[in-house]
Amino acid sequence: MREAGLSFNQLVDETRQQLVLHYLRDPALELAEIAFLVGFSEPASLARAFRCWTGQSPGDYRRHLMH
Repeated sequence: MREAGLSFNQLVDETRQQLVLHYLRDPALELAEIAFLVGFSEPASLARAFRCWTGQSPGDYRRHLMH
């Protein structure tokens, strides 16, 4: 990891981001379930992180996917 220039925390963050983007494509999964699946303690924590990653809320992102 060090050779790739990544810290453990960066790797976890990037992995979480990719998983969340994947899980949001499944309309059967609620945000609380997605938060749990990727290791956030609550949906609000997921929403804050997602807004930092993408500039939008998970709900807005999901609505955009469905159109």
